[in-house]
Amino acid sequence: MRTRAKSLALLLVLLLALSGCKGSDVPEKVQVEEHAYTLFDGAEVSVWRYAEDRIPAEENGSEEETALHVALDSKRIYQLEDGTELLATRFLGPEPAEEVSLEVLEPEVRACILGFAQAQRPLYDLEAYLEQAYAEQRRAPKEFRGYLLTQESHITAVDDTTVTVTVAVTLPLGNGEYHTDSSVYSFARNTGTLVEEP
Repeated sequence: MRTRAKSLALLLVLLLALSGCKGSDVPEKVQVEEHAYTLFDGAEVSVWRYAEDRIPAEENGSEEETALHVALDSKRIYQLEDGTELLATRFLGPEPAEEVSLEVLEPEVRACILGFAQAQRPLYDLEAYLEQAYAEQRRAPKEFRGYLLTQESHITAVDDTTVTVTVAVTLPLGNGEYHTDSSVYSFARNTGTLVEEP
């Protein structure tokens, strides 16, 4: 009897340890806004984010490059009351391309580009994609995979007069298919003023 009790206790400890290991791999989510959206049939959608939703700093980059690299990276999850994730959005950038150095830019110019990237969020109709994802999920709940909408800004070139920023938006077409559109913006290198847009 004592041996059986010990075996059961050992099994319980093992199960708890395994469940703890499994849970540690799952990112913690934090609710941002409850009942943020109401869909066409009255279903409520809440907004969540991961507890840590910023990308790690660049180990080999300068302080300026690192600050700009991590300044704009966030992901939000939109889910139904039963926990079904309809879609997630992610914004990233502006981050420099590998061949671009930000050390040549004045802090005011970097601030202007950062502000521009923030003002561009989002370049799509979020509510329309929520309805689209919900309709697809209702048609085929077992096959449905949550949408991912991404918007990335990259500093793709810096010359004597101009800073070029490319904004790429990847959106779902439905049934697991996606499409990416890119737009190019030019800024005056000495002031950060937008001088050309699509």
